[in-house]
Amino acid sequence: MPAVGNAGMAFSWTLTVPSDPVYWSVQTIDGAHLGSFFPPENVIGSPTGVAEGTALPTEVALGPVTPNPVRHSTRITFALPFPGVVTLDIFDVSGRLMKSLARGFHEAGNHSELWNATDDSGARLPAGVYLARLKTAAETRTLKIVLAR
Repeated sequence: MPAVGNAGMAFSWTLTVPSDPVYWSVQTIDGAHLGSFFPPENVIGSPTGVAEGTALPTEVALGPVTPNPVRHSTRITFALPFPGVVTLDIFDVSGRLMKSLARGFHEAGNHSELWNATDDSGARLPAGVYLARLKTAAETRTLKIVLAR
């Protein structure tokens, strides 16, 4: 059945969000242009995108790594006080890049990445000491990870 009216069209909008809560409502319109109204709902309570009552980190942080020593996989946490482009990479002790865990834009807040003790090709890495490095536009943090097989 072919689309009638704008049923086959997609729309998007860019909104500038004020500091007050933002409300929205939805109205469906049929072919006779008769609509049904739904009451407004509070959809954005915080213009930062961070839930109310959740404090942003005050500084860039890397860690903890849990578990450490690692046998099979570990979760690496990091915190960003501001949004921006970050890289989170794993290096061996000679400085060779083994695995890229995160690259690109991240919002301010707490984040984590799972490392399954493999390199970028998917090969299991041997036991040893590895370094997790978090780079932001402002600073770089490094943390030691022990891989025990």
